[in-house]
Amino acid sequence: MDRQPLWTGNFVLLLFANLFLFLAFEMLIPTLPLFAEGMGATESQIGMVTGIFTFSAVLIRPFTGTLTSRFGRKGLLLMSTALCLGTTVAYGWTDGIGPIVAVRLLHGVGFGLATNLFAAMVSDLLPANRRGEGVGHFTMGETLAISLGPLFGVGLLGSFDFHGLFLAGGLILLVSLAMSGLTGRSRTPAEASTAAGEERPAGKPSILSAMIERRVLLPSALAVLLGLTVGAVVSFITVYAQARGIGHVEWFLFTNAMAGLLIRFVSGPLFDRKGPGSVLIPAAVCSLIGNVLVSAASDTASLIAAAVFCGMGVGAAFPALQAWCLQLVPAHRREAAIGTFFNAFDLGIGIGSMLAGGLAGWIGYSPMYLCSAGVFVVYLTVYMSCATRRRKGQSAAAKGKLPA
Repeated sequence: MDRQPLWTGNFVLLLFANLFLFLAFEMLIPTLPLFAEGMGATESQIGMVTGIFTFSAVLIRPFTGTLTSRFGRKGLLLMSTALCLGTTVAYGWTDGIGPIVAVRLLHGVGFGLATNLFAAMVSDLLPANRRGEGVGHFTMGETLAISLGPLFGVGLLGSFDFHGLFLAGGLILLVSLAMSGLTGRSRTPAEASTAAGEERPAGKPSILSAMIERRVLLPSALAVLLGLTVGAVVSFITVYAQARGIGHVEWFLFTNAMAGLLIRFVSGPLFDRKGPGSVLIPAAVCSLIGNVLVSAASDTASLIAAAVFCGMGVGAAFPALQAWCLQLVPAHRREAAIGTFFNAFDLGIGIGSMLAGGLAGWIGYSPMYLCSAGVFVVYLTVYMSCATRRRKGQSAAAKGKLPA
């Protein structure tokens, strides 16, 4: 099969527009709680400000396909990015916890739609034989933003005030909006299906099928398990390092991000050549080793070694699962598939953060990270048992025991 071009103009524009969307969001992760605290918010209210965003993003994603059919992918992307821009600037004009929560709720709606649409629009551009590689490169922007965004936000807050921080976020999103606007017209789900030679089922999909794409339940279940461990690592690594007297935890975060970026140059092409298992199994083993090393870390060097394995594991698994979801569905169901996948991953992160906190308070941080490593034993068991069952079914069909 011919090696079709990947780095087209539209692909690059969407990659950087998505990067800036995530950068503006990640800037607020460490700073918005401080903004709410300055207004007298209690710990529970700060938790509400943080959590309501995920709640609204999760709820809106299942309706992306319906809204896309009405406004088109590009039109809806521009509206959702503009909503993120408006709400980011609006934080600076809130004067109480209630208004912050309301703005945060709307911000989650815009972000939930935009992340779905970026993934769906990019999937239309990717050659089928390079989808794993393309998704890996595309999600590198997200990883970079997740790594640098919090540092950028704290740095801006140190140089300016909260109004300056929110205005800077708005300017970044303005760049994202402009880049999105420069992309060529994106196809509707119906047009994408026609271009792929697919036949769409007659009638409207049920409410349940609009919310959940059943064909991606396996990769989404693995995404939940992956999110459980990501929530534990991201939420508590700084506190854990301080408790063990380990300095320079920023090197863990940097190494984790760089390992996650670099592994995609290998994992994406490997996914395209060999299939999901060639990436998902080694990625799980790396993550398991990484969490075990975190639990045993006693100095900066050992924590950095753990970061290499953690970064490679998540950096390879996340885009592979996303590419697998896109591979399993027809073009007109990509929004539903990506929405199901992102919601599963976000759900895993949310639950993982809460469970990790409870476990850390009960048994301590080091055993908690061993439990996090144990999640990947479940991950491997689920994937390998499903893969074995699928191979047996294919073998039986080939022998004529089942209809082919």
